[in-house]
Amino acid sequence: GRPMPNTHSVKETFGLLATLDHEVHAPQVARMLSEGTPALARAGEAALAEGSAWNDTNLAVLLDRMRDARQALLDQLTAAPPDAWQRTAMLASATDDSETLTLGAYVLRICQHAADRLRDIVRKTPIDVPGLERGISVTCSIGVSVTQPRKSAVLTPVPDVAGLIDVADSALYQSKADGRAM
Repeated sequence: GRPMPNTHSVKETFGLLATLDHEVHAPQVARMLSEGTPALARAGEAALAEGSAWNDTNLAVLLDRMRDARQALLDQLTAAPPDAWQRTAMLASATDDSETLTLGAYVLRICQHAADRLRDIVRKTPIDVPGLERGISVTCSIGVSVTQPRKSAVLTPVPDVAGLIDVADSALYQSKADGRAM
């Protein structure tokens, strides 16, 4: 069920993330890798969720779908040549404006969106504890780091996995300091 009115359930969240990766992100990344500067439409999440049977699907199946879709996207990105990370696309916005994003910025946006969705579902889904009238609310913070250079005070290119983990930890603590773990 839904943790709160007008929110996605846990199953709907995982189903939506898997569907976004499979039906939206992977095809858009493919276009960024093969076309000059493609115009990409924003994902219509409401349309993707409408008529879905995610709440009737076993959670383990949904988690497998999400893992498989994310792994396929990761494989696609891993196979891309290093210079592909600077390729650009025009991403339509909700206000009829467009913004130009590099592949690296687009992937970061995908990660941030998934982190936001997961953080929201954790925050909105109380944990039932025997003996308590109400469930316990919890929050989480999620750090995201990238290895590709980007001009930003927050995102720093790193040469190795240990550095990447340090940057992810810094992003996590910055998220907590910014109060985004609400």
